[in-house]
Formats: sequence, structure tokens, C-alpha cells
Amino acid sequence: MKYITERTGKEAVLSEDGEKAPYNCEPEYSINTNRAEKLGFKFSNLKDWIYELIDYYIESVTAINP
Repeated sequence: MKYITERTGKEAVLSEDGEKAPYNCEPEYSINTNRAEKLGFKFSNLKDWIYELIDYYIESVTAINP
């Protein structure tokens, strides 16, 4: 959220009364990827591509709503 706030200049709006999401109220959530790795799947590093993806969506939204 900090990155998006810095890029857009807009603060996130958080509400406990908002729409329920599948992982709300979970203290943490992780997936054991050992089996996938043993089968040969190569996981990418999230930091290698997430900011470019976020920038893409920020640009898409600001093109529609300048």
C-alpha cells in the first residue's frame, strides 16, 4: 500500500465494515511449495515483477480517470 500511495498520492481506505475477502481474519497465510519444486516448477521472485505490474494498473486507471 505504501508503494501505491507514493505512486498515486492517494491514501488507501480501510474499513472493518468492508466486503469480506477469503483471507480476512487469518493471522497469516502461506503455501508449502516443496512438492511443486520437486516436480520441477520454478517460482519467480515477486519483487522482480510486482512493481511493474502495479505501475501498469495505476497507469490504466489514471488513463480512464485522470
